[in-house]
Amino acid sequence: MLWRFIKKDLLRHARDPVALILWAAIPLAVAILMRAAFGGDGQIPQATLVIADQDDSFASRLLGAAFRAGPLAELIHAEEADSARAVELARQGEVSAALFIPRGFGKRYLDGGTPTLTLLRNPSQSILPAIVEETISVLADGGFYVRELFGDPIRTIRALAASDTVGASGSEIATGIQTSMERIGVYFFPPVLTVANMGASSDGAGRAEETDAVANASDESTGILEIFFPGILTMSMLFLGQALAVDIWAEHKLGTFRRLHVTPKGVGGLVLGKVIAGTLILWLIFELLLLLGRYVFRIDLERIHLAALYSAMCGFGILAALHFIMVLAKSENGGTILGTLVVMPLVFLGGSFFPFETLSPTMRAIGMATPNGQILVQIKRIVSGGPLDAVVWITPLIAIGLGLAFTLLAARGARRRFLGAS
Repeated sequence: MLWRFIKKDLLRHARDPVALILWAAIPLAVAILMRAAFGGDGQIPQATLVIADQDDSFASRLLGAAFRAGPLAELIHAEEADSARAVELARQGEVSAALFIPRGFGKRYLDGGTPTLTLLRNPSQSILPAIVEETISVLADGGFYVRELFGDPIRTIRALAASDTVGASGSEIATGIQTSMERIGVYFFPPVLTVANMGASSDGAGRAEETDAVANASDESTGILEIFFPGILTMSMLFLGQALAVDIWAEHKLGTFRRLHVTPKGVGGLVLGKVIAGTLILWLIFELLLLLGRYVFRIDLERIHLAALYSAMCGFGILAALHFIMVLAKSENGGTILGTLVVMPLVFLGGSFFPFETLSPTMRAIGMATPNGQILVQIKRIVSGGPLDAVVWITPLIAIGLGLAFTLLAARGARRRFLGAS
């Protein structure tokens, strides 16, 4: 009898797969958008900037060098060219922006004036040219404050360079610099702090291991898609689970519960069959998503078949809980709303929309305390290819046990809701 219930649900969904495909396509669309936004390799793109230095002074060369050192070199790739070439590259869309440093820039800056920089943005791009423009604005602000703080030493050095005598200007320069450094030292040079790792206590060892598992996901230059993709699986689990659980109201409209009321344990078998059939569908969806992740999006995923099976086993518990939530409502619309009120907070908190790597320690702890957050941590362990501990194997067993309990509660709730039985 149970196999007949499972077969019936599988055939029903096979005849109308569009709804499930659409629900599964929502997380997949997120992955596609991430790929389109951050490039095929999943890495953050780099803006390209061509600099036409018409001044060739110390200040203009210092401005150009700022783009070729430190973090800015990773964010913006800068190269030099003459003015005609810079305009041509910008108009052809081969660079994100072109920066023109006019003649007299350095002298006007050192004289206390306000020199003007010209930036030609690529009209076919929006985000990368804005990054370049904002970066130049920050550098301009920084240059203004450097001139204000060290104005006296700069003027002394310029006067010294223009004269033929040295005199006592060296000590005057050193004194001016020291005075300026002492004035800003309390803001830029705070007391040195020593950070000591006291280790995890015995009762917090499990939580520390989970945090390490999350942190390891961002090591070795992990790409954007590698961070987001495991959360797509748990997002699919919740969205598809809600879509599958709503089908229990379709059974009520078709009169299935009334017909089964006269059979021994018919209602319980129907609910269990629906949960098992939904679990098999989830298994298939997870297999497809993981295959797409490895071979289409080129994500480094290991043990994808084990990850799909693990996700489906955990999905059994999620499905059963959502079936129970559906029969708590008085109508199908009420069940949909109630399910959404449960699913959406879990999606936002459980690491699907906001990966744990990007959250504060407090929000990360809250997210990892959710059921899908716990499942997500274990999925990352599996697909990362690292060693698996006992928690990975215990979690699906707990999910199955809770799923059976929720299935029993859902069956009792269905008898009360649809048959008026106690």
